[in-house]
Amino acid sequence: MLMKKSKYSISRASELCIPYENAKDAIRQALSIYSETNLDYVDSLLVAEALSSGAEIVSFDKKLLNELKRKM
Repeated sequence: MLMKKSKYSISRASELCIPYENAKDAIRQALSIYSETNLDYVDSLLVAEALSSGAEIVSFDKKLLNELKRKM
């Protein structure tokens, strides 16, 4: 039987599987954003990278842009 996992449990389990130390911070932040929002993981990773690097994200995705505004 396939069990449905919560976003929180997925993010906690995924955090344990991150192999590279220098990527861990961005991935941890992305997993945190993913578990706290309605964004998908890829968008969460984009937000985390933008926050850490100061990069500008240009997108037509309103959900993504709203989350960026909220985080910055």
